[in-house]
Amino acid sequence: MSPQYRHMFDRLVGFARNPVQKGAGERVRLLSQQLIHGLYVAQFAGRYTFMLPAAQRFFTPWYAPEFRDGVFARVRAHTLLREENCHLLESLVRHARHLGGDFAECGIYRGGSAWVMANALAGQHALHLFDTFTGMPATAGAATDGHTEGDFGDTSLASVQTFLADFSSVHFHPGFIPDTFEGLDNHQWAFAHIDVDIYSSALACLEYFYPRMKPGGVILLDDYGYRIYEHAEKRAVDDFFATRPEKPIVLPTGQAMILKI
Repeated sequence: MSPQYRHMFDRLVGFARNPVQKGAGERVRLLSQQLIHGLYVAQFAGRYTFMLPAAQRFFTPWYAPEFRDGVFARVRAHTLLREENCHLLESLVRHARHLGGDFAECGIYRGGSAWVMANALAGQHALHLFDTFTGMPATAGAATDGHTEGDFGDTSLASVQTFLADFSSVHFHPGFIPDTFEGLDNHQWAFAHIDVDIYSSALACLEYFYPRMKPGGVILLDDYGYRIYEHAEKRAVDDFFATRPEKPIVLPTGQAMILKI
């Protein structure tokens, strides 16, 4: 077993021995998914990957060495996103660079996906990051949101700032959404990556970003398709766009995107 997967396995064992830790159940679930996915990738993935249930080899550039051993290797320990999610994020950021607005991410965790965005922007556009940097807020409710206060709290503003220190165009907005949008009323946005999971925060993000998106701008929702978020982020997106011309474009990665008309 490689050191990366040995580390995941050791963490799983640690949580199993100390099940009373806050958020341990959710971390066990996520680490288990990462471990299974990682072992599958190690065994089967390449530039063309055998995919089920289609039983065909598909072009999978996110598993190709130039991305997997380059960009993704740099952020693997700092994100819960899989290779394909990070590759799509990078592709859409590059696509939106011509629109002229700023870029944003809501829900930073350890900064992995923010690094992907900043690296793709290469200092040419401002990147604004919004997070408590202390985990899920008190508004999170396990019954509907799949999370409780403090989940994903194994991070900090200082550690994320250190990880992104090579990028000078990154701006940090620590605190609670939507309070951290104050003072940005006149901003225009080319791209917003929303990875906040819970209903209230996802809805607040859409209410802020949608009217300020440049025509053709992209909103990428990371957790739209996961069943755990059916009554959380997905419901927020469906409620918000029920009366608007744009509709979610659902992706097989679990993500969904909105293209601003």
